Amino acid sequence: MKQGRTLSELANELERQTAAKRDFISPTNKLDVMFSAAGAASLVVDNAESFALTHHAQRQVGKRTKVPAKFWDMMAEGTPREREALSEVVNARLHEHPEKRMVRTLDGSARAFLSDRYRILDNQQLAEIVLPALSEIAVDSGLNIASCEITERKMYLKFIFPKVRAEVGLGDVVEAGAIIRNSEIGVGTLSIFPFVHRLVCLNGMVVGDHGMRKFHLGRGHGAKDEQAAYELFTDETLRADDKAFWLKTRDVLAQLTRQETFDQIVNSMRDAADRPVADPIAAVEVVQDRYTLSDSQSRGILTHLASGGDLSQWGMVNAITRYSQDVESYDEATDLEALGGRVLDLKPTQWRTIGEAVAA
Repeated sequence: MKQGRTLSELANELERQTAAKRDFISPTNKLDVMFSAAGAASLVVDNAESFALTHHAQRQVGKRTKVPAKFWDMMAEGTPREREALSEVVNARLHEHPEKRMVRTLDGSARAFLSDRYRILDNQQLAEIVLPALSEIAVDSGLNIASCEITERKMYLKFIFPKVRAEVGLGDVVEAGAIIRNSEIGVGTLSIFPFVHRLVCLNGMVVGDHGMRKFHLGRGHGAKDEQAAYELFTDETLRADDKAFWLKTRDVLAQLTRQETFDQIVNSMRDAADRPVADPIAAVEVVQDRYTLSDSQSRGILTHLASGGDLSQWGMVNAITRYSQDVESYDEATDLEALGGRVLDLKPTQWRTIGEAVAA
């Protein structure tokens, strides 16, 4: 699997970000989007502070103001007059029907433009709950930190429980684990799912069953002044409100260390190993179409399917997860590991469309 930071490096970055980030609740008529001569977008709060808009935050603003992404990019990259026109359109829509929005900032950039009902479940909180819980689990199941990273989009924690293992086939040993993902900017839910580590090639795979999700959705944050922007600070109320979820987090992690839970996953792998691939090229083409993969992703998967020599559903799963090690982006690599789990979960009738595909 793709390696990221060490646990110590991750902890240091979480501490740094916790001190550097700021959140605001603001009515949209107190927000303005501006463009530089080079086309860079910024968000001005209350005619005072200005924050560079990340690409993700631009997309969120564009979606909320009903400005299509292609139109936004074309105008932002156009003439000064076109950028001015885009700014006028966006700001008119922000101001015409004011609503409260949450603006999340970090290191001088506006990284998210969210509903004021967005429930803050931040990475530092998650680490404070999960790491002690994992220390308790390690006593019985063992614990290896397989990989961890924090990107602009998400935080990832991948753990292996080396004492919980099984063979898919002779010499093909897999170990149980868990992956925890969280986004502070609205890219998906906080989730905990099984993570499988295959020793023969050090692949990792995210499994969709036996896990838990938590949506970042809560009650609106009551404004101190409905017509003014104000900074939102984390308080004890938010922590108390999420206490039950954090306790469930520990329960799910404990469940994933049980041999009987892992055996259910391994049985699905053994079944997949008995479902053949008739034509590797045609099979990968179907996978590409079904899961909207790029041509480069498709080529990479086909290369590993052919070189792996296992023309089965299990072989396809491993080709996908092996290819995840080749990509540069940690986010993309983890998405591919999750795709491997989705392909594993295909029922026999669903797999038949892939396995029996033949090139025309």
